[in-house]
Amino acid sequence: MNDHTKEIKKRIKEARGGENSGFLDLSDMRLTELPPEVLELTHLKDFYLEGNQLATLPENFSRLENLEFLDLSENSLTTLPESFGQLMKLKELHLNDNQFTTLPYSICQLMKLKKLRLDDNQFTTLPDSLGQLVKLEILILDDNQLTHIPNSVGALMNLKELSLCNNSLTTLPDKIKELNSLHKLTLDEFQLLNLPAWVRDIKCLSIYKNGEEETSTRQGQTRRGHRVLALFVGIGLAALFLFLNNYFK
Repeated sequence: MNDHTKEIKKRIKEARGGENSGFLDLSDMRLTELPPEVLELTHLKDFYLEGNQLATLPENFSRLENLEFLDLSENSLTTLPESFGQLMKLKELHLNDNQFTTLPYSICQLMKLKKLRLDDNQFTTLPDSLGQLVKLEILILDDNQLTHIPNSVGALMNLKELSLCNNSLTTLPDKIKELNSLHKLTLDEFQLLNLPAWVRDIKCLSIYKNGEEETSTRQGQTRRGHRVLALFVGIGLAALFLFLNNYFK
């Protein structure tokens, strides 16, 4: 029996009514499957499932039709049920730290989605259908194996933040320059080989250089393997290259 069984039942009961109605946190509960009674909570709006051992979701997961926020990070998911695309009220979805190799089409049906985290998976490509997420404002794709970004990204006209660190990209699609709402683009040093001229128009460009030294973060913690090279806010491309040339001497 799961050591957290009693706590799981307690939280599900609280989510049925009372102070926590509409909210359920089952993160870090060692779940290998979703408790069936959860699917009776059709009023749920915020659902946290990160840090479990889920490899699949039930086909009728779409019964949670009122979900607006869903965190499935740090599980073992490789796919999602086809009915997942019926969660039409979903605005924020975290799928980071799973084992996806391809993007399930059902995600591209979530027309109200504003934030999508796909970092720390095993994506090598993304489908053209990604461009259907026209409400998307934040897209995080760090730490995958992407070799290119589809041109359909140019349809994401509401996109404000795009993060592409630690992939296998050497160029960026020109379609990104059509994203008039984009104000933050995060890259790493390996993507500087063919940095397009339109990058100078991005209001905020973050570039990271891999290294072995430790650097303090704002929280006072240290992070090994990355240190901030530069944060360029509204400066020209010439100034960017001047800084980089001086930095690597």
